[in-house]
Amino acid sequence: MQLRLFSKPVLVQRKHFIEEVAGLDDALDFLESWPEHARDLSFHTLHAAFVRAYQGSFPIASARDNLLRFLARANMLIDDDASFPLANRAR
Repeated sequence: MQLRLFSKPVLVQRKHFIEEVAGLDDALDFLESWPEHARDLSFHTLHAAFVRAYQGSFPIASARDNLLRFLARANMLIDDDASFPLANRAR
């Protein structure tokens, strides 16, 4: 089985705990747990990107970047990735 890990894990703030999303498997599990009522176009686009990355037809690094943007908009990203611009992050 091929490892599908990110170059650096993504840290997610979930209410009272922090979740580490280390790669494609974790990301897909995270997205599957996303509330049904909150699954908008951006969620479906992100989910499709991760399915494509899992199948090998989309770069893992790009899927990770999209996850960072998605989490920043949801105000759930723990910013330990200085290379990701958070200028548009909701405060």
